[in-house]
Amino acid sequence: MDYRKTHVDDAASFLSLYLEKDHVLESIVSPSAILEELIQKARALVEKEASSKNRLLLAYLLLQKESEEGILILDDMAKGNDPKALYLLGECYLNGYVVHKEIAKAIHLYELASEMNDPMALTRLGISYTYGFGTEQDIEKAASCFKKACEQEHPVALYSMGVLYSNPRYKEHDSAKAVSCFEKAATLGSTEAVSRLGRAYKYGEGVKQDYRKSFEYFEKAAKEEDAFSINNVGLYYERGLGVEKDLQKALEHYQKGADLNYAPSLYHLALFYLQGTLVDKNDVKAFELLKKSADKNYPLSYYYLGQLYRDGRGTIKDSEKAFYCFRLAADNQIAHAKYEMALLYLSGEGVEKDVRIAEKLLNEASKMGVVEATDKLKEF
Repeated sequence: MDYRKTHVDDAASFLSLYLEKDHVLESIVSPSAILEELIQKARALVEKEASSKNRLLLAYLLLQKESEEGILILDDMAKGNDPKALYLLGECYLNGYVVHKEIAKAIHLYELASEMNDPMALTRLGISYTYGFGTEQDIEKAASCFKKACEQEHPVALYSMGVLYSNPRYKEHDSAKAVSCFEKAATLGSTEAVSRLGRAYKYGEGVKQDYRKSFEYFEKAAKEEDAFSINNVGLYYERGLGVEKDLQKALEHYQKGADLNYAPSLYHLALFYLQGTLVDKNDVKAFELLKKSADKNYPLSYYYLGQLYRDGRGTIKDSEKAFYCFRLAADNQIAHAKYEMALLYLSGEGVEKDVRIAEKLLNEASKMGVVEATDKLKEF
């Protein structure tokens, strides 16, 4: 999760109380003359009324230019137990922004703000408990934090609680409740929640399976640059799920996902180049895409990389690298990779010849439905 992005979004809501939204976004993207103008306006507001809201606004803007004055303002407000100041100060310590990074101190600040029921701090603390980040992992404490923030309709808390309800290992696992949380978070602007609704309808988790609804949710999230959703829209167009089959649109979405360096999209785009579907066949381009995807540990990319190394397509032939890639894919239960490993063990290419191991792998691949493995076993 991008902690600083959430910090920016939260602080932007303060700015929007006074300024046009476009100016808010511009000040964040380009903190120069416009930022200085905003700081002067914020100072004037503080001079007129030194309210918590006005001081937070000034502190945030000063932090945008990495000014220690922003920290000093937050420190002073935190001493007075201002929950928003405690939260924003925690964000600074969490990210090492303007101050030295101190995760333990950040967690302590979130705890103090959470005691005052601040929804952003509760959510942050819940995330820390969920992943054991800066504190012990404790799903029950995480759920308690999220639920308190959900009562205040905090979108990230609703999304996070939905994720917990979706987890079969969570004692209150309930797919229907997960969907309810995602729906509420989606109405509050959570792109991640929209994407999870797409997934819910795709697999029938907590709702009746409906590819059309799933596609609509994925398409909506894809417009917000959600890589997972962009890739799924590509899949739906490629396979004609919930929408008319359209390989050109599938290719376009895989390219968008690849531009975001999303591993599954890099893989699917590589297959288009391997097969020459709507593009000129290009093994070198396919190899490059598969390598990027494999570097992100996407199992199917290992399998196809193994084929390219084995055959010397798009790269120099290298049986040892081929075996290595097939092994990584097989470790992730890619059935055909087990079959390819077996063939290399039989031939002794890229690995020491071992018929016994080859037969074992062929049996495993055969049980997983690889017809070629079943046929090869007949030779033993």
